[in-house]
Amino acid sequence: MTSHLSARLLVLPAMQIWMPLSRTHRFDAFLQGVPLDIQIRISHIFATHVFMILKRDVKSAIRRQVFPIVYRPLSLKWTERKRRLGLQQGFWRASGSLYRLLSVWRETDKGITHCIGWRPGIMHPGYGGSGQVECAVIARALELGAPRRHLPARPLFSPIAANLSRRVSDIFKDFIHRKFPQYDYLIDSDRASIAAYE
Repeated sequence: MTSHLSARLLVLPAMQIWMPLSRTHRFDAFLQGVPLDIQIRISHIFATHVFMILKRDVKSAIRRQVFPIVYRPLSLKWTERKRRLGLQQGFWRASGSLYRLLSVWRETDKGITHCIGWRPGIMHPGYGGSGQVECAVIARALELGAPRRHLPARPLFSPIAANLSRRVSDIFKDFIHRKFPQYDYLIDSDRASIAAYE
């Protein structure tokens, strides 16, 4: 049986696929004891849950200006332009639009894909006479860099997602305990079976 818990999750539309729910012993054991319709329900609720954690952590990093890696400083020219236009100093913020418009949603055109970022067509309002550009385009440039514009990569989503991936098993265990306690016994039995296997 194919695991619905290893569904592909889209991070920043058209930029990157993130698969934090790759198969593990814990998920395998859990899935063996859960009917298919419950698997599907839990997998979609959990995907949204993980993305809400990612959204919270990304917004916290922007708000606090504490990032998972050290960024190259902003150019003096851009820092001065921000000051002149009355924009917020720091990384991943200027007008605050990326922060405000970040969202989590589902796309259903080819199955269900869980997404985080900015929906296609969500435009950044611009500032200082700059034209409107899609928020996702700006975010990709910030995340990956834009050499033609001399913009260094300042990864935010990728390292935070990587950190969540390392903790996803514990996040899943806590999620089942709080949201689906009737299946707690499957998590506990899996822990016992892994201990016996090791």
